[in-house]
Amino acid sequence: MNTKAHEATVRAIGTQMFKIAFSNIIDDAWYGTNKKGRGARKGEQIKKDIIRCINLLTKIGVENLKARFFKDGRINDKEVENFIKSVIKNNGLGTSAEDIIYNGGIAASLVNRTVFENSATAIVNDEVVDIKTNGGTAV
Repeated sequence: MNTKAHEATVRAIGTQMFKIAFSNIIDDAWYGTNKKGRGARKGEQIKKDIIRCINLLTKIGVENLKARFFKDGRINDKEVENFIKSVIKNNGLGTSAEDIIYNGGIAASLVNRTVFENSATAIVNDEVVDIKTNGGTAV
């Protein structure tokens, strides 16, 4: 069953199904149509391949964040500034927050600074934790 992105409950079922399937792969068992023959693989190798793929997809997310927020090994001040401004704009923090930030203030000086912390966490979750694969979500 294909799901839409906003159907979080249905999408979460897919994660649970993966966990169940992964935990039921037996390390010493052979999987494949040829059983111990050509093309068959032990469960231990299948698990290692899955974890290796997850780690590589996670690494892609880390590299995307680095490319966005760093330039030549240094923090990309302009991109950080754009991020801060987008947080202010998209979360309705008001003109006082805009005035503080646009005049050299820091997010930590704002009463509602947790909005910035949550936004930074959301970016990390989106790029690194939420593993992106081709195709739509299906359960």
